[in-house]
Amino acid sequence: MAHVEKCPETLTAVNASSKQLNCGIDTYGNNQYMCLPNMEKSSLVEFCYDGIMGIQKEGNCLEAKDGRVILHSCNMFLSGCPKKPFFNYEFYKYPACQDINLKHFCYELDPSCQALGNSGGFSDVSNDDRVIMYGLIGGLLVLVILTIVTAGIINEKLLN
Repeated sequence: MAHVEKCPETLTAVNASSKQLNCGIDTYGNNQYMCLPNMEKSSLVEFCYDGIMGIQKEGNCLEAKDGRVILHSCNMFLSGCPKKPFFNYEFYKYPACQDINLKHFCYELDPSCQALGNSGGFSDVSNDDRVIMYGLIGGLLVLVILTIVTAGIINEKLLN
């Protein structure tokens, strides 16, 4: 299985990719080329499926695992989940099933994946920006301490 940046989005592009990999056709005349996320959702992989291109139930995305095709429920997706049964070779008609977040290893249109991306933590901040933020916080802390000490000294002189 070869890792790819992007899966084909049209039948013409699927046929071109199939030809490049020299994929065959199954006993029913269906193209055996597939481009799917791997099960871990850490990459997109293209391969020639060795078997009959079956029909899948609506509400599922296809994933690749060790040369096999497995199902992943997409019923919770915000959009793009297949709403009717589809053939394996029609994977390109459902781009939401190939749109994966390589940072969080999830589907972009899955609300739980979007929650990871909007966590508000420091995970999306570069190291240079962190240094600047910590420097500013440290500077403010020193300023607050100096203000408190100065106020204490002034207060003590006023009381004496």
